[in-house]
Amino acid sequence: MSNLVIQTNVQSLNAHRNVKVIGALQSKASSRLSSGLKINTAADDAAGLAISEKMRAQIRGLDMASKNTQDASSLITTAEGGMQEIDNMVQRIRELAVQAANDTNDYASNDRNKIQNEIDQLTAGIDGMAKTVEFNKKVLLDGSLMDNATRNSLLAEINFKLLDLQGYGVDANLEGVLAAGYYEGYYANDAVNLRAGTRYGKMGKLWSDEAGSISVAAQTVTKNAGKADSYTFEIASASAPSLARTDMESPDNFDKYVSKLDSVIATLKQMKDAGADVATTLETASKTKETATEIYAANEMTKGLYRSAQGLSEIQGTGLYFQTGANSAQGINVGLGAMTSKVLGIGDGQGNAAINVNQNMALPISNTIDVIDNALQYVAAQRAKMGAVVNRLDYTQKAVDISSENLSAAESRIRDADMAKEMMNFTKANVLQQAGISMLGQANQAPQSILSLLQ
Repeated sequence: MSNLVIQTNVQSLNAHRNVKVIGALQSKASSRLSSGLKINTAADDAAGLAISEKMRAQIRGLDMASKNTQDASSLITTAEGGMQEIDNMVQRIRELAVQAANDTNDYASNDRNKIQNEIDQLTAGIDGMAKTVEFNKKVLLDGSLMDNATRNSLLAEINFKLLDLQGYGVDANLEGVLAAGYYEGYYANDAVNLRAGTRYGKMGKLWSDEAGSISVAAQTVTKNAGKADSYTFEIASASAPSLARTDMESPDNFDKYVSKLDSVIATLKQMKDAGADVATTLETASKTKETATEIYAANEMTKGLYRSAQGLSEIQGTGLYFQTGANSAQGINVGLGAMTSKVLGIGDGQGNAAINVNQNMALPISNTIDVIDNALQYVAAQRAKMGAVVNRLDYTQKAVDISSENLSAAESRIRDADMAKEMMNFTKANVLQQAGISMLGQANQAPQSILSLLQ
């Protein structure tokens, strides 16, 4: 038994100290039970708090990134919806061009003029929609959201298409223009030079004096002396267009040229039926007509590509950036293709159509169909790109949501309280606190025994 002292009650001090310790444990358990968190202050777990805060920043960033991807998907879907309607209008323009190219239409009765009126309205509708389709005040299809990468990629495609037109024959003039770069050459030289280069490279062969060739300029048929199976055709009328290159600047002369070839071929067939040896000349005339028709179509396509290149060169867009991750530079860049009629190659971008079906002859109308097909190809490619972006955003959102879920689980293991365990600790602390208080009372009673010695 310890000495009886009055100045220092060690038992009381010991009980008091234990009551304070138990009180701190009870307070901590109560705090965790009421908040549901294992870490309420940095003192609870300094390292755990630091890790947990970083995880919380990531989780909140991922949750916002998920919302960003949904908003981005909505924007792209809106843009693609506008492209779909423009696609429908271009499809209708093509349908009207096919209708107008048929010579059942009477030019004198303004049949084609009525078709042209609808084409004009559709072209104006395309330019109007390109300038009015919006998302949160952002105009989507006017080119302002086309980035340089998208623009230069499209201009490169035009370059390749122009190079493909060399199959119809190009001379050094056009080759020099194309050598100027991906797109600068398209408008650094005037469109006439481009068309001339495409047209004359192969057309030059049509005025050859080689055996078996023909000169399509006349109604009179003359056998060329000293040349087997070679005939010259001459027109007596001075008003008829000549076939000199300078006269080929006008597309109308191409129409008349091909029409004249039809007459020549018909005459040669009659001569052959009559027994004339014109087999080689007839074959040459037929190939000449085929060549001229191809070159005329290439000429129209070149003009359409030129309009597209010029329209693209005028665009100074910024593109779009979508933040699809929780950290810096975790996003995607998207460029929305411009949908103006000029970029499509079928208008001037101000609502005026470049597709002209109000003509007397069907051939030039028919040759515009390739230009419209090129516009449809462009729109379809841009729509496909938008669909691919939406799919990418959908997958990105799913990945972000999964990351957020898994990171939340990891953060929970660090910071959230185990409620059963904390309830056990709280109950234990309550019992110990009551016992400590009882012992403190007993210790405070011990000095009372000293009074018995004083009696």
